[in-house]
Amino acid sequence: MRAVGACLVLGLAFSVGAARARGDDSSLSDKAAARDLFTDGVALRDKGELAAALVKFKGAYSLWPSATTGLELGRTHMQMGELIEARERFLETVKIPKKPGETSASQNARDEAQKLAESLVPRIPTLVFKISGAPGAKVTLDGRELPSETLGSPRKVNPGKHTVVARAAGTADLSVEVTVEEGQTREVPLVFVVPAKTAAPEPTTTPTRTAPVVDTTPSTTSPLVYAGFGVAGVGIVVGGVTGALAMSSASSLKSSCTDGRCPPAAHDDVDAYQRWGTISTISFIAAGVGAAVGIYGLLSSAPRKEAHAHVTPWIGIGSAGLSGAF
Repeated sequence: MRAVGACLVLGLAFSVGAARARGDDSSLSDKAAARDLFTDGVALRDKGELAAALVKFKGAYSLWPSATTGLELGRTHMQMGELIEARERFLETVKIPKKPGETSASQNARDEAQKLAESLVPRIPTLVFKISGAPGAKVTLDGRELPSETLGSPRKVNPGKHTVVARAAGTADLSVEVTVEEGQTREVPLVFVVPAKTAAPEPTTTPTRTAPVVDTTPSTTSPLVYAGFGVAGVGIVVGGVTGALAMSSASSLKSSCTDGRCPPAAHDDVDAYQRWGTISTISFIAAGVGAAVGIYGLLSSAPRKEAHAHVTPWIGIGSAGLSGAF
């Protein structure tokens, strides 16, 4: 490496000398500074101070972008594990135009850069993001947000540890630490769990219970009920008995009277028939009146109920009773 560095320094010196010969004094200071930075970079890299060496090589390349400086800048990136940056620098070095009077060292640097760029292709790891549950998720890789259009494609990364953070509206962020080795391809599943919507509690309804209607109207029975039906009962009994006696007398008169004429001996039976018939009739009339009074008493006890009733006593030859409607 020291021999290579010495050759490259000589190449830079020759380029500076060629520039001076052409009279390009305006860039002589930049080229001289680039040569010094390049020399410092080689020395630092030989001591293992790669980060410091990288700064020197970048400075030299910005002042004098030669193929030799580009090659060493790419090599330093590669030694630091920055394979993506190294490959891009190698490809850029290959495209540096040839300068008049440049040495073969510059062309050798381009050829070497081309080989190294090709060798890095299978060594660069790949991450594949698998997003589910949130189509519009935003993903950052090592703090840098990735374009949403590229999330479905493989992503080239350097070997080592990487932090992936995914965000989506309405759900918690996902953070994943991924470590990949050279040449490895790893899938990174990013599964969002959208919390279920909590349904609004249905209003609690207490079933309406209809209280049973209790008739609080005091139930009182009119004395007319007892008196009326009592009289009716007595009248029916008396009317029934006297009616039976009247029918018995009538049966005796049928055998002794002819064409409505009765002999003197049958006058007592005629009087008995008339007497018992009259009593029976009066008794049934009294029973009918008593029944009417009792019904009236019932109706007066329940004024909300409308009812109509009438009772009519009747008597006939061999039968007697009450008739009515309620």
